[in-house]
Parts: sequence; C-alpha cells; structure tokens
Amino acid sequence: MNMKNELIGLLAVVTMLSLCVVNVTAALPSDPIPVLRIKNITDVNTTISTTLTFTCPTQAKVNEPFSICGVLKTENGSAVSGAQIDVQVVKQGQWTTISGYTTDSGGSIVGSITVNSIGLYRYRLAFPGIGLYDSTVSDVEMVTVGE
Repeated sequence: MNMKNELIGLLAVVTMLSLCVVNVTAALPSDPIPVLRIKNITDVNTTISTTLTFTCPTQAKVNEPFSICGVLKTENGSAVSGAQIDVQVVKQGQWTTISGYTTDSGGSIVGSITVNSIGLYRYRLAFPGIGLYDSTVSDVEMVTVGE
C-alpha cells in the first residue's frame, strides 16, 4: 500500500507541476523578450550634421575663369576631407551639376568656372552626404557675368 500511496503522490505532484507550467506559459506574452530587440541602424540618430560654405565673386567677365572656394565642416567645426562636392548652377529652373571637386585635408575646395554668355547666374555647392555625414548645400551666390 505504501508504494501505491507514493505513486499517487508522485502523480499528483507531476500533474500540479504541469498545470503550473501551463498556467505560467499561458500568462506570457506572445513575444517573451521584447527588450532584446535591436532597432535598425536607420532608426537610431547616428548621423553627423555638416555645413558647407561657398564664396565666389559677385561679378565676372564672360569667357574668363573666376575662382570659387568652399569648406565642408561638421557641426563641431571639424573638417570633412575626401568628400565629393558638386558645383551647381540653375538652368531652366533646375539645379544642375557643372563640376565636382574633392575636399582636401582641411575640408576645402578651390576651383574655377568659366561662363561663355553674359547674364546673371545663381551658383551653390552641394554635398550629397556619405557614411555618417549628412548631406548639405551652401547658400546661393549670385554672379553677374559681363564684358
């Protein structure tokens, strides 16, 4: 009889344990470890703001080159070297890239533009962004080209 009582007691314990497991399992959410989810890198603000300054003369002569200068820096003033910078002009109401430069170790570009017709031109520099660096454009500079 002793063995029968022990077997009944063991079955009762196993039954209670399985009921507890079922109840605990039923109480868990469908995703038991949401705190371990990692956001996509695009969901986390990991980019670095940049600024692009642009200088050029306000007047130039037709068919003669005039100089342009620009500097690309981060928001804390660090130079961005090796970055592609586009020189753009408005043509038929759209910004069009007319030449490209790569920044030096100080984040600077120096170049020239030659215009073959008289008129008022709007120029800017554009940085498309790369890696962690945000894209940016410079202020617009107006150049009057005459004889």
